[in-house]
Amino acid sequence: DDRFMLTRFFMRHCMFDTIPIGLPATWNNADSLTEDSWVRVKGVVRYLSDDTGNKVLTIVPESVRLTEQPETPYLYPDATVQ
Repeated sequence: DDRFMLTRFFMRHCMFDTIPIGLPATWNNADSLTEDSWVRVKGVVRYLSDDTGNKVLTIVPESVRLTEQPETPYLYPDATVQ
């Protein structure tokens, strides 16, 4: 499959109230990625049709590269994305 999900956890107060946020991505080499990998993606966001024909906001990468887990893996209110 050429699709994968880009996800980060957003922490509002503490670890027990984290929520996943993410966007699907479509990329020809998606099957080369392993679960729980950290990647840096550069691309464009488009509406693409899913399996049911619904339009879904999707990242279409120009490049995908593996990277190390950031020092702070969670996103926080008013935090800068690493």
